[in-house]
Amino acid sequence: MILKILGTAMLTLFQIITLEGWVEIMENQGGSFFVPIYFIVFILLGTMVVLNLFIGVIMTGFEETKKEIGTGKSAASNKKKLKTELEEINDQITEISARLNKLVDSKNDDKA
Repeated sequence: MILKILGTAMLTLFQIITLEGWVEIMENQGGSFFVPIYFIVFILLGTMVVLNLFIGVIMTGFEETKKEIGTGKSAASNKKKLKTELEEINDQITEISARLNKLVDSKNDDKA
């Protein structure tokens, strides 16, 4: 019972923040002087919170993109470093291949 009432209350507050039918909800609350003041203050504060959350998500996305772009610059230097290392490994493989060919040739000469 309490959860149903709590769920309805939260849904109503969300409906007020999104400005969907808030006037009808306000009119159903009675004719007190403080009802319109409460609704206006609640809408202003609620809208500000939602807007700040939205802006926070956008700013976080911009910061992540900026970091990715920043690491892209270091990726170019890493690419040069990797290319140099690959050339060194290629030279080593060529040297090892030449040594293996000499060993195979010397064994073939010994058999002949």
